[in-house]
Amino acid sequence: MTKLVSVTTSSGRLKHFAREEAMHEAERGRMGSALCDSQIFTDVYDQVAFDAYRMRWNPAYKQVLITDLPTCKRCAKKSERL
Repeated sequence: MTKLVSVTTSSGRLKHFAREEAMHEAERGRMGSALCDSQIFTDVYDQVAFDAYRMRWNPAYKQVLITDLPTCKRCAKKSERL
C-alpha cells in the first residue's frame, strides 16, 4: 500500500496529498509533487519545509498547520483509489 503524506504549495491555500516515496529531502524538510498533478511546475512541501519557506520571507510568520487546510478535491479522489 502506498503511504500518503499531507503537503501544501508555497501559498498554503490547500492541503494536497503526495506519495511518501515521491518526496525528496531538501535542506529543510521534504519537497515533491502532489497526487492531483495540478502542481506540475510547483513543488509541494511537508510541514517542516513549508514552515522554513514561509519564515524565510516573513520572520513574524505564525505556523499554519497543513492538516487544518481544506483538502484539494482532485487529491481526495485520487487518494481513494490507492
